[in-house]
Amino acid sequence: MPTSEGWALYAESLGETLGLYTDPNQKLAAYKSELFRAIRLVTDVGLHTGIMSREESIQYMMEKGGREQQASVSETERYMAIPGQALSYKTGELKIMELKAKYIKSLGNKFDIKKFHDVVNEEG
Repeated sequence: MPTSEGWALYAESLGETLGLYTDPNQKLAAYKSELFRAIRLVTDVGLHTGIMSREESIQYMMEKGGREQQASVSETERYMAIPGQALSYKTGELKIMELKAKYIKSLGNKFDIKKFHDVVNEEG
């Protein structure tokens, strides 16, 4: 079952569906968050496969995400200390989305999003 980190990312993805974005800047901020998550995935995997050094990770975050140096250092060191954290966030989110699509397809009009979310929160 998905991780709690996956739930947080999944919940963030519901903003548009729920009509929570009232101006384009809010949607832009959501896209910026997704971009930063992609950058974290690259650095998390890069660091732990030996493809990327600490310094390369910091530079990558600064160049691709427009992050300040201190924030990039902090994020890089976080992922150095907790291998796979960024990967587990995204994997959990994708699993929840996969399960949701599966149950929507199999249950059709009987699918209840509230019940689905309750089960994910109880079991995840």
